[in-house]
Amino acid sequence: MNRVAKVSLVFSVFFLSLLVYVGVQNVLIYDALYKVNIEIEKVIADELTETKAILSVTMNIFHPGLVDVRITRFLWEIYLNDELIGSNDAHPNKLIPPSKAYIVTKQFEVKHTQTLHTLLQAHEQNKWVWRIVGSARFDTPLFKMEIPFDKELISSD
Repeated sequence: MNRVAKVSLVFSVFFLSLLVYVGVQNVLIYDALYKVNIEIEKVIADELTETKAILSVTMNIFHPGLVDVRITRFLWEIYLNDELIGSNDAHPNKLIPPSKAYIVTKQFEVKHTQTLHTLLQAHEQNKWVWRIVGSARFDTPLFKMEIPFDKELISSD
């Protein structure tokens, strides 16, 4: 075998190995993203009066996969007893290691009259059914992926 053939063979084997490695990494990342679990930890009314409310929403994004994933956008709306209370559009650009959680806490103020009425009514009736609907975007070196979620939490005072 001449020198050119040997170099071509070595280059071909290296290139093929690189393609297999990148392919396996992408399969692992894709699989990891489908296993991400997003849950509502708690929703607390830090302050609740007839003129305003301050809410704290804590969510847990758990990643049980084998490789790191990066969350670049977290978009959601929060409902209380089927009434829209608020929304959030965050761009955390946070790397989540395997078998780790990323805890998101968002505090926001509510002053809209109908929303305050919904909060006060829930307090009076002790009926707190929280629902958060949204999506999380994860970026990898080769692709971006949106993971939708729709979670509910029933709590009491």
